[in-house]
Amino acid sequence: MEKQFNLIIDTKRNGFNAVRGFKQEENNTVIYITLVQNSIPFDLNGLTVRINFKRPDGQVLLQMADVVKADEGKVKVKILTKVLKLVGEVKADLSIFNEENEKITSALFTMFIDAPIYTNDYILKKDEFDIIQRVWTSESERIKQEKERKENETNRKNTENIRARGEENRNKEEEKRVANEKQRCNDEKNRVKAETIREDSFNKLKQKTEENINIQNKNIGIQEEKIKSITKINEDITKAEEERKNNELTRQEGYTEIKSNINNFSICEKYNSEKKYKKFNRVTFNGSFYECLKDCINIEPTHIEYWICIAQKGKDGSGSGDMHTNIYDKNKNGKIDIAEVAESIEWDNIKNKPNIPDINKQVGDLNSLPTNDKTNIVNALKEVFRSGNNVKNKLVGALLQKDKNLQLNNNSTWDNIISNINKIKIGSNFAKGKVNFEGYTRITNLSFKPKVIVTSLKKTNTISLIFI
Repeated sequence: MEKQFNLIIDTKRNGFNAVRGFKQEENNTVIYITLVQNSIPFDLNGLTVRINFKRPDGQVLLQMADVVKADEGKVKVKILTKVLKLVGEVKADLSIFNEENEKITSALFTMFIDAPIYTNDYILKKDEFDIIQRVWTSESERIKQEKERKENETNRKNTENIRARGEENRNKEEEKRVANEKQRCNDEKNRVKAETIREDSFNKLKQKTEENINIQNKNIGIQEEKIKSITKINEDITKAEEERKNNELTRQEGYTEIKSNINNFSICEKYNSEKKYKKFNRVTFNGSFYECLKDCINIEPTHIEYWICIAQKGKDGSGSGDMHTNIYDKNKNGKIDIAEVAESIEWDNIKNKPNIPDINKQVGDLNSLPTNDKTNIVNALKEVFRSGNNVKNKLVGALLQKDKNLQLNNNSTWDNIISNINKIKIGSNFAKGKVNFEGYTRITNLSFKPKVIVTSLKKTNTISLIFI
């Protein structure tokens, strides 16, 4: 059974570490030491721990400690009996070494050894056998210790020789180090000088390079601006050309539609149920004239939703269509027949003669001589002229939107309208100018609008400009 002692040693603090309770010549004493640094466990991984004991008689004994818990800094030392050989104070030096056997740190502590009450001296006085045994044991111990001493002395001499050779080698290495340090200082001076020259050269080269880069960037910027300008012009050209094509197509379609409306307006054909009629188309049907209100096919002109009657030729659809000669002046002498009858009859001989209001109901107002049938004809003719005026007004408005310089208004005659249609320009306007140093030109104060430019560069340094 072990006799255990516990001790905590802080390597960062100087204090008096002492352990009491050791007995002389005990051979089963164990001390457990916990190493800390500022109260933090000392990490002993990869380290070794050695303890040097100095007995009261001055002899120094070496003993290695066992590391039991490296992370917690705990070591175990089984005290040799010869350490506890003498009564008194034993000083202990605990040292920690790394893998290269370099000393990291150390700490001191003291052990106090007490004499036991029961001693061998007492036994020797009582029994001679004990005396012989003690002498033999002491001699054996002395021989053993002497052997150990010689071995330790041999080890010491060997260690001293190694130390001396190491010191000699150290001195040689130190001389080399001093020489190398001098060489290093000289090399450092040369390096600093060369570095200064290099930095100056580098700064000059860097400054020159940056200046060249700035010049190149400036030139690139100018070129990019020119490219952007040319690209913008080309985009404007393409956009303007597309707009011109669309406007030209719209103009041609409008012109075709206007021309078709004019042609259709002036054409009046017999109604055909298989033909598709457009708005404003005119037809004859059963002797009457009709104008189409909506696009349709196979819908007779009598359908008031799609057609309007602009001239009625009689209820039965037959006859010449001249109400004056067919009904009121059949003998075509310029007088209404009923008026001729009235002139041939003497008013006084007439029986049951009507009064003036009754006559007015039959033939109309005698002062202006219009009749009910005449009123219908007049209204029909007014509708014809009103429809024609609507078409003419729309046509004049469309032509003025195309060219505001045309001499037209709503009171213009059809001949004047047709004459102005022939004045409308078809195609594109052209102008010329000189190319400037940036590769494009600008022409102002043109006589035509809008002023959108399409350029075409020639080898003769001339640009053809298309304005749309």
